[in-house]
Amino acid sequence: MVEKFKLITNEIEAQKGNFTLFAIMRMDDFIDKWSVLVSADWITDENRTEIFNLVASKMRENLSEEENKSIARIGIFPVQDHITELFLKYKEGFHLQNEKVNGFKVHEAYILKSKPIETN
Repeated sequence: MVEKFKLITNEIEAQKGNFTLFAIMRMDDFIDKWSVLVSADWITDENRTEIFNLVASKMRENLSEEENKSIARIGIFPVQDHITELFLKYKEGFHLQNEKVNGFKVHEAYILKSKPIETN
């Protein structure tokens, strides 16, 4: 599934621009499903629903029915959001297992895109 998500991120980046963060993770103790975290400087309050629909559409196109059912949520976050900043400390390609992030246990996560914001 990770390889399929890499394809999804590449397709969206070709259309919209680079992601700041794109990660998939399992962190729920009650359901064994994945969350998708997305952040980019081109995501605004005005286009957040459009981007959500784009990500969901690409998932439907590229993932099997079973893989799609394994996704619990898609989170679209501003680049300045606390959750985005927490996960930007991990480099692109990093695989987390059983780590605490912001007090939450992340059972498993794949950081597919991670481009920290440069400050002057």
